[in-house]
Amino acid sequence: MSIDKRVAVLALIASDDSYRGTWAVGDFLLTYPDSNSSDGSFEPDPIPESLMQSAGLQFYLISSGKYRIAGWSVASSVTDPDTGLGAVIFQNDTGTEAIVAFTGTNGLSSQGLQGWFTDLTLARTQWNERNATAVRQAIAGLRGTDGLPGTFSGTLNFTGQSLGGALAQYALYDYAITRGADVNPASVSLTTFNGLGVLDALSPRPDFQDISTRLSSVQTAHYTIYNDIIHRLGGGYINGAGNTYHGGSPSTEP
Repeated sequence: MSIDKRVAVLALIASDDSYRGTWAVGDFLLTYPDSNSSDGSFEPDPIPESLMQSAGLQFYLISSGKYRIAGWSVASSVTDPDTGLGAVIFQNDTGTEAIVAFTGTNGLSSQGLQGWFTDLTLARTQWNERNATAVRQAIAGLRGTDGLPGTFSGTLNFTGQSLGGALAQYALYDYAITRGADVNPASVSLTTFNGLGVLDALSPRPDFQDISTRLSSVQTAHYTIYNDIIHRLGGGYINGAGNTYHGGSPSTEP
């Protein structure tokens, strides 16, 4: 099932903001310039106002090219300096929706070099049991509409760019295992941007067919551009068939 524009644009903003690296609970969701000429990225920064407006988002200008997205803030984050994993969970003010955003390969920084190595292992270095458990706990601790931690029952959106796209898929897969028969595909979405594929890693698993079937109706969009290498690795995406969108230029809008 394809994804609606509001969810896709929020996912893009959250994926960008995941590169900020350090977050405090309550920090606003911001448009973050995650690309520059030195790291070989050509993504349009800042995100155009017209794109946010067309997605129905409310936003406020903070400084030149930087915007705060109204109604969204940091709920929690997970970082692991040993592997370079970074994940941040944003939640809306009403407690009905959350975005789990994973940091991708970050140029030639120390974290970026860890990321390039992890790309070669299909992100399994970062998605180890310790980090998977930390992400599970962060999701389980989300507040619900009553404002109490651990009562969240709303919509959960998994997203990431590059390496982060693979981690978002692993996290969704893990979430489906954790929730079992209780997972509601209508309350979950997956959005990646030039994401690393994961099917080479997941398809040999004995539970792959069962979990794939459970996730087949999840709202999904994988956005790629032709001159990116990472999205060509890993053997493909969860729900990739019919939900992968190839752009001729990196300015293609979700």
